[in-house]
Formats: sequence, C-alpha cells, structure tokens
Amino acid sequence: MNILITVGIFPPDIGGPASFVPKISDFLIENGHNVKIICLSEVGNNHTEDNLDVIRIKRSNSLPIRWIKTIYQIVKNGRRSDLIFVNGLGIESAIANLILKKQLIRKIVGDPVWERAYNQKKND
Repeated sequence: MNILITVGIFPPDIGGPASFVPKISDFLIENGHNVKIICLSEVGNNHTEDNLDVIRIKRSNSLPIRWIKTIYQIVKNGRRSDLIFVNGLGIESAIANLILKKQLIRKIVGDPVWERAYNQKKND
C-alpha cells in the first residue's frame, strides 16, 4: 500500500509528532508499505540520516503561500497514494482530499482550537 503521511513537525524538530511519525513510518515500511511524508520544516529539503522519503515545506513562508505549497504537494503526491494518514496539517490535508477523494485517517494530536487561542493569547 502507498501511504502519504502529513505532519506539522518532523526531525530535526522535537516533539510528539516528530517522534511518532518516523517510528510509525519505519514500522509500515518494515511491513511492506511505501511511505512518503510531507512536513513543515525550518529548512527546505533538510536531508536527515534515515531511509524515509520526506518532502519539506518551509515553515517560514507566509501562511497563504505555505498553505498553497502544502496543498499542492499533498495533491501531487497523494495521487499515487492509497491512503493519507494525517498526523498534522489537518485543514490542508482535508482541502487537498476534496480533489483526491482518497481514504483519509486523521490522528488528532492535540486540541487545535485551544492551541490557536493559546497562541493568540485569547484563553484568559
């Protein structure tokens, strides 16, 4: 099975999704699946020492540009995928999947509404 994984953070970033996605990817590959990962990154095309196929989109792009690039990459790479596993970039993945109409599984890794309010200092 060809699986596309979308995630907001990935090594060398530190955090839950950045730890989980390489582990699940390795497990899926060991079990005969093809895995491609789309993530946000501080550095474009930062090649880490691993066997994973990773497409990095610069996090520093303005939000509209980043969303366009992310949705484009999900559509482009999702065409050859049987499944999209969403571990982040949920809205972008959902928009892209309106075009792709692929099976999509989403792992909710946090509370996006609370996180947005917290980041905007609106949760007093």
